Amino acid sequence: MITVIIPYKEARETLTEALASVAAQTSSYEILQGGGELLGKNVNKLVKQAKGDYIKILADDDTLTPHALLTLEKAIGNYDFVCGDAMNQVNGDNFSKHHSLVVTLDQMLNRNSIHGGTPLYRKDLWERFGGWDEELTTGEEYDWHLKLLKGGCKYTCIRSVVYNYRIWDGSKSQHLNNDETRKAYIEMIKDRYR
Repeated sequence: MITVIIPYKEARETLTEALASVAAQTSSYEILQGGGELLGKNVNKLVKQAKGDYIKILADDDTLTPHALLTLEKAIGNYDFVCGDAMNQVNGDNFSKHHSLVVTLDQMLNRNSIHGGTPLYRKDLWERFGGWDEELTTGEEYDWHLKLLKGGCKYTCIRSVVYNYRIWDGSKSQHLNNDETRKAYIEMIKDRYR
């Protein structure tokens, strides 16, 4: 079974769409949601409650594509995690694919090539690697993927769109992408794994 975790700071109207996209899945799943804390703390808290063998994290303003869970679960095999492709939606009407690539730790330090919304993880990764950093305010998935790669985790990517990533005026990524503070923050994260 897959546990779908939907963490959020405060519930937004987009949460209904995220939940509906999970309800439309054909795999066996449970949904855990929660808010009010930093992303890393929310995710770790909800993973501890999870009954599934696999963890799928879904942002409250994004959606899963039909059959995303089934597609990822079939592909994970003996890997620690599996990634797919995402469809980026910019302000409601401009779509473009984001391809994840299987990369080394050194390559990931140069360019983040794993789309943070697409992975399906084995639940035991939280026990093995201590979970997400609960102090970070941005770059949480990036830090997690660097930690997993540094720890020798194996992953694969599939050429299937499993995630709809919405970039809109109210989204965190829209406000932070060009922010100098965020850039410095990301460099601090990279320094942990160099």
